[in-house]
Amino acid sequence: MKKAPWIPDQKGAWAMATVPPIIGIVAGGPVWQHIPVAALWITGYCLYFTADNWLRARRRATYLPPVRFWALWVALFAAASLVAAGCLLRWAWLFIPLVLVTAWTSFRRESRSLLARSSEVIAAGLMTPVMWDLSYRADHGIASISALASQGLTQGITATAQGSRVLLVTIAVIYYFWCTIPFVKSLVREKASRAYLATSIIAHALGLAGAFALFTLNHAGVLFAIVWAVLAIRCAIFTFVARRTSRASHRTAPHRTTSQPLNAKQLLITVGIIETIISIVYIPAVLTLSW
Repeated sequence: MKKAPWIPDQKGAWAMATVPPIIGIVAGGPVWQHIPVAALWITGYCLYFTADNWLRARRRATYLPPVRFWALWVALFAAASLVAAGCLLRWAWLFIPLVLVTAWTSFRRESRSLLARSSEVIAAGLMTPVMWDLSYRADHGIASISALASQGLTQGITATAQGSRVLLVTIAVIYYFWCTIPFVKSLVREKASRAYLATSIIAHALGLAGAFALFTLNHAGVLFAIVWAVLAIRCAIFTFVARRTSRASHRTAPHRTTSQPLNAKQLLITVGIIETIISIVYIPAVLTLSW
């Protein structure tokens, strides 16, 4: 019987989970309150991964232990975060609908749908302004919760320090990771879909155009434009390779011993490694943005 995984095993997903909060911490400056909040976010990601596997396995008992394990740690770090950074409850109104969407799609075993992936990307991207906001807050602790009644829960990205820059960086982070959704789907799971292929190409073209426009207007550094040029080239190369190997696999007879084209697993591993490298470079690139 297949063992239940305890740790997310997708390199690209780990980049999506870790890069946005790192950007927020670097941009705003580290404070000790980042530690419990980051721990809550990572354990929450692990809980979502294991719970989704449990649901897709039709609630098999062997998949339940990791869900219980991560649920316990999430509860502990949630309590620690509430004490250390209760002020961040003002972000709850943005995360709650995203959590509900991902939970709903998981219950329907549709966690790989465009809706589910998009909600995951948005939630991850919002960790950039959350961490950034935390760097500039003087009222971190649990006592700050009482102030929320007067402030209201509608304070969002634009209410943080350096509001316009935070918003620009957040959009750039979310858009970058969202582009990976149609890109990866057009290579593997939806490689027969012209809609996903067109979406991937158009999304990268718009990202490249936007990056060079920001660079031209002195709102971005040259590294940001270079990274998007690399992303566009990467999209073109892998799209060509995926379609070429797909056609080759159809032409090659099963009994032939000639070299086999790159299979889906190898392709995903290769893409995951490259995405991890690009994501690391994207950290200093996106921090060149200003408004």
